[in-house]
Amino acid sequence: MINRRFRTYWGPVIVFAVFIFALSSVPRPPIQGDWEINDKFKHALLFGAFAATLWRALSQTRFSGTALLAPLTVLFTSLYGATDEFHQLFVPGRSSDWRDWAADTAGAVLICAALAWARIRGQTTAS
Repeated sequence: MINRRFRTYWGPVIVFAVFIFALSSVPRPPIQGDWEINDKFKHALLFGAFAATLWRALSQTRFSGTALLAPLTVLFTSLYGATDEFHQLFVPGRSSDWRDWAADTAGAVLICAALAWARIRGQTTAS
């Protein structure tokens, strides 16, 4: 049986990863025009949110109070973004694009920077 702590912190990460996989599995034809900008924003938003759930889970590990929390969150999110792009190579009507992966990673970097800033700011004001 999976313990409650694991479900509470890692459950959302797993659910989010499955959600992203499901979205990437939907075949659709390529759309032209302003979609590119909107698409990159959606990638950054989706993977930024994924990074936030991953940050929350990793905060409950031995990396919680270390300088590794943000880089590990970005690394794991970026790696998941890369596997998502690879997965799309095999989905009819989808394509893999390094710019999508870059947007995924950028979303993770922005969220982690905001979370790290909030954490540092919270420690400074608490003293």
